[in-house]
Amino acid sequence: MKNIHKIYFMIFAIVLMSPILCPASSVADKNILLENNGIGIIDWGEGSITVIGQGSCPTAESGFERRKTIAKQNALSDAYGKLKDAVMNLRLDSNTIVKDKIDAASFPSISSLEGLSVEELRFFANGNVTAYVSLNFFGIGSVFDILYSKLIQQNSLQSHLDEEIPKNLPVPAGTYSGLIISAGKSKIIPSLNPKILSIDGKEIYGISKSDEDSAVENGIVVFSARMRDAKMSKDRIGIRPLIIKSVKSADSGSNIIISKKDAEKISKAVKKYDFFKRCRVIFVI
Repeated sequence: MKNIHKIYFMIFAIVLMSPILCPASSVADKNILLENNGIGIIDWGEGSITVIGQGSCPTAESGFERRKTIAKQNALSDAYGKLKDAVMNLRLDSNTIVKDKIDAASFPSISSLEGLSVEELRFFANGNVTAYVSLNFFGIGSVFDILYSKLIQQNSLQSHLDEEIPKNLPVPAGTYSGLIISAGKSKIIPSLNPKILSIDGKEIYGISKSDEDSAVENGIVVFSARMRDAKMSKDRIGIRPLIIKSVKSADSGSNIIISKKDAEKISKAVKKYDFFKRCRVIFVI
């Protein structure tokens, strides 16, 4: 996971000042995957969100160590509350956020989720504490693990999930190991549950065509800012990915639309080696 200071520096320093200090292309590469949603910083490339919690201690409390402990607890509590708000407002697709699928009151406590990490605690002379806390979206017991069943319910193509995929199955020679789609000039908005659609509206890829274990562990797609980085992600995409370009974005930018010709090409490739089940898909945005 990215260093917390780097993330915040990139958002607040580079985003605000780089139009003056850096070339536009360099700024886009650094910031396109980072989103300040008003609560914290979402890193769509890493699949995580980071918030800052603030804590202090009532002056009535005595003893330096006790005051320090209380301030720390308050800072973490503040951070966990912000993470809960941030998770509830995460985009699932262009028109849906998490709280549309699950009520905040029934969502597990943030402290119980896998992927939670206290990156740093800063103690100040006045007794205040600042907590930098991150939450990864993926993995067993994670945010996406909780959401998966809710998301799959809205899809009708569930038979694909009934087939258990062999683990560590080698990619057959001469077949494509994964899929990279370049969004080109389309303004794709990252989300947890995007789709690939053909230009005639047919769903080519979405959560219903993924294996649950693969989707929960890694997410159904990876977002990358550069084609070079996408090609180097061999652990995710394999050594021979199929690379195509999108036609345009749909639904305000969360989904990707491809040509019928490319849709047919993907369909033929998946029949030889089902990289969709393994979530071997990268969107270069």
